[in-house]
Amino acid sequence: DQWWQAGIHRSVRIYSTPRVHISDLHATASLADDLTTGTLQLKVSVDFPKDERAEKWSIEAHVETLAGKRIARKALHAQVPATPIPYLYEGSFVNLSTTIADVSPWSAEQPNRYRVVAQLRDPAGELREVVSEIIGFRRVEIGYRELLINGKPVLIRGVNRHDFDQFTGRVVSVAQMRADVVLMKQFGFNAVRTSHSPNAPEFYDLCDELGLYVIDEANIESHGYITSLCHDTRYLAAWMVRGSRMVQRDKNHASIIAWSLGNESGYGAHHDALAAWIRNYDPSRPLHYEGAIMGWWDRPQRATDLLCPMYPEISELVAWAERSAASVNGDLPLIMCEYSHAMGNSNGTLGEYWDAIEANHGLQGGFIWEFWDHGLRQTLPNGSERWAYGGDFGDTPNSGSFCIDGVVWPDRTPKPAMYEHKTLASPVAVEPRGLSGARRGALRITNKQDFTDMKWLRCSYSVLVDGVIVERGEAPLPQVAAGESAEWSVPYAMPTGPKGAEVVLDLTFKTARATNWSERGFSVAHLQVPIAVLTGRAAKSKRLTNAVEISGESVSVGAMTATFGGGENGLTALTINGLDLIESGPALSLFRAPTDNDEIRPMKGMPTPAARWRRWGIDGLRAQPGLLRMRRTETGVSAQQSIEWRGNDGLIFLQKRRFEINASGVLIVHEDLSVPERCNDLPRVGVHLRLPSTMNRLEWYGLGPHESYPDRARGAAIGRYSSRVADQYVPYIRPQEHGHHTNTRWCAVSDGRHGVLVSAPNQFGFSASNYSIASLDAAQHDVELTPEAVTHLNIDAKHRGLGTASCGPDTLEKYLVHSRRFKWSWSLCAFDSKVEDPATLARALLG
Repeated sequence: DQWWQAGIHRSVRIYSTPRVHISDLHATASLADDLTTGTLQLKVSVDFPKDERAEKWSIEAHVETLAGKRIARKALHAQVPATPIPYLYEGSFVNLSTTIADVSPWSAEQPNRYRVVAQLRDPAGELREVVSEIIGFRRVEIGYRELLINGKPVLIRGVNRHDFDQFTGRVVSVAQMRADVVLMKQFGFNAVRTSHSPNAPEFYDLCDELGLYVIDEANIESHGYITSLCHDTRYLAAWMVRGSRMVQRDKNHASIIAWSLGNESGYGAHHDALAAWIRNYDPSRPLHYEGAIMGWWDRPQRATDLLCPMYPEISELVAWAERSAASVNGDLPLIMCEYSHAMGNSNGTLGEYWDAIEANHGLQGGFIWEFWDHGLRQTLPNGSERWAYGGDFGDTPNSGSFCIDGVVWPDRTPKPAMYEHKTLASPVAVEPRGLSGARRGALRITNKQDFTDMKWLRCSYSVLVDGVIVERGEAPLPQVAAGESAEWSVPYAMPTGPKGAEVVLDLTFKTARATNWSERGFSVAHLQVPIAVLTGRAAKSKRLTNAVEISGESVSVGAMTATFGGGENGLTALTINGLDLIESGPALSLFRAPTDNDEIRPMKGMPTPAARWRRWGIDGLRAQPGLLRMRRTETGVSAQQSIEWRGNDGLIFLQKRRFEINASGVLIVHEDLSVPERCNDLPRVGVHLRLPSTMNRLEWYGLGPHESYPDRARGAAIGRYSSRVADQYVPYIRPQEHGHHTNTRWCAVSDGRHGVLVSAPNQFGFSASNYSIASLDAAQHDVELTPEAVTHLNIDAKHRGLGTASCGPDTLEKYLVHSRRFKWSWSLCAFDSKVEDPATLARALLG
């Protein structure tokens, strides 16, 4: 998961102290039962030499705002015991406590902070030393199947994080860490787990300041000896020292809501010993340790207060939530320490995880693995640069690209999966309430926050008709308390349009004022609500009907000519005004460049989905085309062909295809594919076309603007989008399948004027790229790819989900592509944009 780098990565300081000095300040700031009164317990450690009595030295303490205003009139005061406590260290403890009315509690949503100041005075009353700590008043406790923060069962939308930089490895600056936390906040994360060791000390200051819940994890992992070291007494001291040092260093941070005993170190007496020490030293926070319940959620244990499994199936989570809590650990809240492994093009079914979490009591979120792609910047002998992974420096042992598993690239650029999380973590939810036909949109809005009302948000709306904005406006928000819902109306006018046109209400929620992690006007949520499908008159194309002329194997309709042949594609040429629009295709396409979830390169030979696909031979199917038969019909021309596609071990995929050309020059393709019974999990079912490199402009109506997949599509929005084909490339460090757009209504590829329009009766998926599937499959690093002088257009009737199987569950059954037979239709239409708009043409075809 990370690089092995020796050396000192953080600042080291040497300091001296007076003979009598404050050696430690332990502040436990919590809330009374009314959740508004702050409670403060201070333990001040004063050190003095063995041969010197601290007669009449005293401690005075007070609490103030960060601006220096005291919030309690009377300071706390106590004398330092003059005589050391027997059998303890050379010094004394001073314990102070107080309550403060009407404090502003700390939470990730409202990170209110104070400063506690302790002063050491000598017998003459002279001030000798001042120490201070930033604190936050907040209460953490375990209720019945709930982790309660300030009395609320907060859903943990977390991510795992290491200290990392693409140039300096484990050495990170405060500015870099601040950028990490700001980005997490902007994409809806409210928690971080410091996997698998305590992060740099300044990171916790930033979490206190900007607002992130933290599970602080001890530097304990014995993965290679997971069942033995935790019982080996020679390692007991290492367990205790590493865990206790973490707690002592970080104890005063409000952001830390739980202590983790480490990662993947089995479960043994060492964990119980460390857990006992932490519970005694800091009873204000619960404990977290996945190893205590690893593979056995009801395992008797004393080391964790959170049920924190790693990569569970969604069905496991729901089953646990639904069963009786009478079993061992059954009353603990379940917060996944790791889930949704973000290696490459991944994080499929993230939406289904959150459907389960939000619907079931006891399921309280989890931490995505992980924040970073750990790619180190490497200069190659030819002077070019790349992000390196395991083995790229000649390092052994290594796990190859397994450290490239984050939701951001090494330069902190968000991957498409981040937008999925941002939508799922939206602070508001909106439901329709009888929208169709109404002039005012009746909605129900829910404030999904735990402690904050909606005054900090503003909403603007747009009305889209087939992806085009026809109306804009502001939508004043009702005042809705945290966790509450209200009726809400958006004052749009119902638009008119052609029959079948889709009307969508597009809502953007932005910050009404600057926050400590965003500027004013920052978009925190983008939601859409389908309004209606219009029932007006059918759209009519301006395209004239023409005589259908046949000359040999060529069919001409107006300026368009289609040429057929007996090869594997059936269609050998498509032109408009004499300009070639395709180089080859449509050819049957069943393979995709394997994602890291399909196949982890260093682990070839394992029973992965891609291993099955290669064994079947769908990455290199061989065609045996049958005779193409053409005939005239009442509406134009029909051409029919059967093709046997041969894989390995005698596997045969039988494709039957019928082309129809009508008097409008539209080429309609009817596909019928029979699949061998054992090939029950295909990556895709569709066709592939090679288009000239001049066909580099892309436009589509469907989900966008970034890539989307059947099991990762909630972060994309319905719209009409345009792009260059080159910009569809998603630079996963280990090249793989990318750039797919699901739920597409139509797409068009052109040279800026002439092009091809693809549409279908049912929504489909597509991708356009300058890289072939074979080149993506062969490359080990993104810099090895060279754009080809061709545009590859993939049109998919079905495309497999992504899942998270590189470390975790595969996609759900409903997102697998398996059937004995697939039947679908699609259309291909040449166009000249000087004469007709592809969107208007598409609506006429779809209508």
